[in-house]
Amino acid sequence: MQLTRVSQLVPGQVLGQPLYDDHSQVLVKKGTRLTSYMINRLIAMDYHFIYIYAEDNDYELNDVVNPELRQKMVTQLRRLASGLSSEGDHSQSSKMDQQTTANLLQLRSGVAEVVDDIFLKPDIVVEMLDIKHVNSALFQHSVNTMIHATILGSAAGLSRPDLEKLALGALFHDIGHLQTPAEVLNKQEPLTPEELSIAQAHTIKGFAFLTTQLNMPSTVKIMALEHHEKFDGTGYPHQKSRDEIHLFSRITAIANRFDSLSSERPYRKPETLSECLEYIMGGGGSHFDPSLTKIYMKHVNPYPVNTLVRLNDGSVATVVETNRNFFLRPKVKILKGPDRGEIIDLMKSLNRVILTDLTMAAIS
Repeated sequence: MQLTRVSQLVPGQVLGQPLYDDHSQVLVKKGTRLTSYMINRLIAMDYHFIYIYAEDNDYELNDVVNPELRQKMVTQLRRLASGLSSEGDHSQSSKMDQQTTANLLQLRSGVAEVVDDIFLKPDIVVEMLDIKHVNSALFQHSVNTMIHATILGSAAGLSRPDLEKLALGALFHDIGHLQTPAEVLNKQEPLTPEELSIAQAHTIKGFAFLTTQLNMPSTVKIMALEHHEKFDGTGYPHQKSRDEIHLFSRITAIANRFDSLSSERPYRKPETLSECLEYIMGGGGSHFDPSLTKIYMKHVNPYPVNTLVRLNDGSVATVVETNRNFFLRPKVKILKGPDRGEIIDLMKSLNRVILTDLTMAAIS
């Protein structure tokens, strides 16, 4: 499969991953041959990228969580958030109504299902971007952050009960943005100091929201408060550092940032997996817990088979085999350059490194 910009789709191409509407109904099935009508509908729904099958690319990329379960979680989170926001402010002593309680139970069930799935796959590796569309951006981001946090938490050795707390808190980490004005969230230009302050207040508002409306335990709601704290103490809202920041929050900080970088935003295009990983690596010890950063690197493969890359000698190559112990140095086949046609093992050819992932550049 290859990632393709929706605006560059042509009728006849075959969808590599199922797409869903806002009600968890299948919009287009995996394996469907696209028509002009389908492509126009995807554009109208604000999809920007999708996976398609390519004739010269038979490598199957698999989502780390069943796409149906992922979409179900998005819909359930939207339903819960809609019910809460429509009820207005709640006092500390208020009790959840029956519908809210039912929605929350459904979400918890979905969280448990995700945790079970990941907990049973200790060697799970992320190889593909999580496809989103604008109308569901906040809720899809929350679900994706939960999934990535659970992967990292499992790899870090958390117990099954702790993983479920981590997953639930990561799912609600951005709940405070329900109270952030859309004109601030969706602004394409840089935020003014006042707007930045409003946006950053989502951490405190989210913590309060989970306290007053959902009565969450401290180990769950702490992630809403601390996921923008940085390891070196330069984050917000309280400039905590190192172990002052809860372990769950340090995990969620990495997961949140990774998914944010790989997401379409009003002010920028999504980054490639390799660019996302480079950012996380570069932030280890400053923005992020360095030990957790190293663990996370082992569970994200930025160069899946058939990824188009440029090497430091100017050659263009495609990845033909990954190295499970060091994803940054796979085997590649030279497509353009003096060694055209040769297969190079970058674990042995140490004078050559991958400079750029050309997959996104090739379709932009």
